Amino acid sequence: MPKSNDFFKGKRILVGDYIKISADYTTKNLNKLGIIVDVVQKGEDIVKIIKSGEKKYDAIFTNHLYKEGYDGVTTLQNLRKIKGFNIPVVIHTVDFDSRHEYVDEIGFDEYIEKPVDTEKVIPVLNKIWKRH
Repeated sequence: MPKSNDFFKGKRILVGDYIKISADYTTKNLNKLGIIVDVVQKGEDIVKIIKSGEKKYDAIFTNHLYKEGYDGVTTLQNLRKIKGFNIPVVIHTVDFDSRHEYVDEIGFDEYIEKPVDTEKVIPVLNKIWKRH
């Protein structure tokens, strides 16, 4: 691993994804960068964990769709209602070439297409963590 990736080491991301193989792949690729990952299966779980304040996260990756409950947009809206909330929220989705819709129109902090690999995720993380 190149030294430049030491910037990511020890950062923590909460990932919402109900598809195990997808969540495992995302986790594996974030772990390669030294990032600690917690995975939940529902948007409601993301909101609940953040509201609890038990753990601090440097970013949140949410699915656009879940099997049940909140979708990604509703998850984002509920997170933004939490007093003092300022964690970057990234939509990770199979929707191809949809950054404009998710970031510019809906208001996510960033967008990444699945599968989430290190090549795709490094520029996204650099943007949300303001590293140029």
